[in-house]
Amino acid sequence: MANNPMLDAALGYAQDGWPIFPCSRQKQPLTEHGCLDATTNPAPVREWWRKWPDANIAFHAGEAGMLVLDFDPGSDLDAAFAENELQPTKLVQATPRGGKHLFYRTPEMVGNSQSRVSPHVDVRCFHGYVLLAPSETENGKYEWIKRGQPGEASRKLIERSQSPTEKDADRDTWIVQPDLPENVADAIEWLKHKAKLAVEGSQGDFITYATGAQFPVPVGAAD
Repeated sequence: MANNPMLDAALGYAQDGWPIFPCSRQKQPLTEHGCLDATTNPAPVREWWRKWPDANIAFHAGEAGMLVLDFDPGSDLDAAFAENELQPTKLVQATPRGGKHLFYRTPEMVGNSQSRVSPHVDVRCFHGYVLLAPSETENGKYEWIKRGQPGEASRKLIERSQSPTEKDADRDTWIVQPDLPENVADAIEWLKHKAKLAVEGSQGDFITYATGAQFPVPVGAAD
């Protein structure tokens, strides 16, 4: 097999203990189960990049015990550090649209979120992933700014990542009449035995919609 820089980089990450899997240029997983297929085993990594030689490299953050802060354009780095009592990290990546990925070790898993810990700052951890250099999208390439050891996530960051979103005061007010008990029972049975698992980053939004609408998910559907 001819030299493939993407494969070489993917194998390097896997050797370092980073669970990875292939994604398209649109950041969509190419494997059936997305980030749940992430591995450090070189055998499937070679097979994936033999099948998709130009695939981007996706990193399953939570599986590696890490939390990644995704600073999108418009975010305020100083404010985010102050709000979450962050310490500097030596593992930082530049994203194609002018943002940054800051990598932190975390003692516990937190959910993925958008702008919860700070405006225009996303959290990627449990079942969350980011692309790694030298991956490339239509906006440009990912590049490492620092390749040292990740910092430790602050307790404040973990707490704010786990804090529930504010609920509407009318959340318990029915806008339609409750369904018949037998229909509720049928819905519970369907959810237990037929509904597909919705995984963020692996058609999760579409599967959630399909579950709510209770119709089969077509093969190849995207978020």
